[in-house]
Amino acid sequence: MRIFGLIFCVLASCLAFGQTPEDIQREHLRKKNIAVASLKEDKNSNLIDKIPSGYVGTVALEINAPGAYPESAAGVETVHGWMVKPKIFLGAGVGYIHSMRYNEGVIPIFAEAKFYFASEYMRRIYPHLGLRLGGQLATEGGSGIYSQAAVGFRIPVTEKIALNLEVGPQYVTKYTRGGRHDSTVTYKEPWATNGYTFGFFGRLGIEF
Repeated sequence: MRIFGLIFCVLASCLAFGQTPEDIQREHLRKKNIAVASLKEDKNSNLIDKIPSGYVGTVALEINAPGAYPESAAGVETVHGWMVKPKIFLGAGVGYIHSMRYNEGVIPIFAEAKFYFASEYMRRIYPHLGLRLGGQLATEGGSGIYSQAAVGFRIPVTEKIALNLEVGPQYVTKYTRGGRHDSTVTYKEPWATNGYTFGFFGRLGIEF
């Protein structure tokens, strides 16, 4: 009798509030769908929040193999700019790339653009594409062109600081001594521009 009484009370409550068991179930599913949609929106919002806004600066170490000079080179650079949209960065930078073997270097001066990809499935790594266009001044041998295309990942460390890892090809002015680079006979000849060359680079930076 107690069981029948309990069932009667439940049915009476449902009728009193104008809801059937089907109505209650539909209301429960509606609230659940709203909660899931809200959670998904929060995740996407957090992703955009972790992409920098406003001013952005970066200091990086770079390795070229090969670059403007015939052998591998390495150096430092800094880039500063602004996030003009939530996923688009525009800036400018300068660096110094030194050839270990030849004890010569180039100073690239360039404009840079980046486009970030945000995805709810990649909450800790933010891929991006980058492009640099500019010129380079050699410590000996005159000036030339400097350009790079990059694919990279931004890994947030804190709210403001992140690591940036980038790799890609570059197309720059080539320098050689006396038109050749593989002979000690021309070692004392001055460096001079000698066409253009494709190379590859790797870069690790700290963004702030």
